[in-house]
Amino acid sequence: MQTFKDYFLITEKKDNTVYYISQFLPPTLEDWKNLDYLNKKYEKVIVYISNPKVKKREINGQEFTPNDSKKILDIYNKYISNSNIDIQISQAPSPVQAILHDMEYTKTKDVLIFTSSRTQEDWKYVQDDIKQKYDKKVIINKLNKFPSKSSFSTNFSKKDNEIINSLISEK
Repeated sequence: MQTFKDYFLITEKKDNTVYYISQFLPPTLEDWKNLDYLNKKYEKVIVYISNPKVKKREINGQEFTPNDSKKILDIYNKYISNSNIDIQISQAPSPVQAILHDMEYTKTKDVLIFTSSRTQEDWKYVQDDIKQKYDKKVIINKLNKFPSKSSFSTNFSKKDNEIINSLISEK
């Protein structure tokens, strides 16, 4: 378990690269707010979209692909000022596997992962694996929920709103 001091030291460094991972089934306005928050606080945000190889993702009985998620996240990213966000579909089925792959190439000693759906305890195996294999400290934070989407003020263009709605509504 991390101490407040550990959390403060790693989260206050603007030069950190952080990860934001989720299923993004579909990406929500909450994800947009989370990305905006992370973008303001960190130098680089890497977003990995899960890419299940066996189990297909569905909305209302229709397949919803990782590419559909990426299209929506790319639209969200257009509306984030000075974006330092890199949105990728995980090459592995799980975004966690993609992060583990990144550990071979990153020089940072601390790894900060944000998620909207799980707690640090749920990710204990990831922390242990990265610590053992790469001698890196891993901190996983569950982002707070933002208010319901009715309280969000978006300035998405009509065209972007239509694209988002077509990807979600028709599914």
